Amino acid sequence: MPDSARTTTDASGGSIPPSRALLNFRFPMKSLFQSRPRFLLPLILGAMALVGSVAITWIRLVPELADVRRAKTLELSFQVYVLRNSLSDLLARDQTDLAERRIADASTNPQLTALAVIGGEGKVKFSNRITWIHREASLIEGFQPSLAAQAMATPTEELLPKGDTLLVGYFPLELEPIPGTLRGRDRGVLFVSYDLSSDLAASRHQVLIKAGWFFGYQL
Repeated sequence: MPDSARTTTDASGGSIPPSRALLNFRFPMKSLFQSRPRFLLPLILGAMALVGSVAITWIRLVPELADVRRAKTLELSFQVYVLRNSLSDLLARDQTDLAERRIADASTNPQLTALAVIGGEGKVKFSNRITWIHREASLIEGFQPSLAAQAMATPTEELLPKGDTLLVGYFPLELEPIPGTLRGRDRGVLFVSYDLSSDLAASRHQVLIKAGWFFGYQL
């Protein structure tokens, strides 16, 4: 049957043309408005939980990263202090082969971007990179001769932050005996550069996991 021939029956049994039946249709707006709070409430609660998770993540992340930097600085400063003293003792006995091995053992950490013993003349004696040895220390990225000279004049025993992810340090040490002297020794620095990126990334990951658990618990 064609659509134009279809009719709708009203309450009295009479037929109503389709066009009139469409005009008489009433959308249940009242029931829609009554049910809206049931849909909005979960959305509001979910949004509040999300905002709370973001806030907690930020509040925890900033001090967490600061703690990682502080703890890693203390740990590495002590390790480099021990390495510096060991190298100084070996070089005092002119045991350069053992000093080279000591540098090689310490260089296994992939986060050490630079580890080099630099003589007073400014050239690299030992390093975690063969291409730097016997070359000017200024070729090492991040090395500053002025800070090396300052460290030899005023010894420091800790690494300092450089940018957001690097720790650098200049540790003065005594090198091999100077030929023709009884007790004279050359002086230089042990330069260290350490990349904190993976340590900070691991810390961020843990904080985000905890924030995810909190968000899930709130839901």
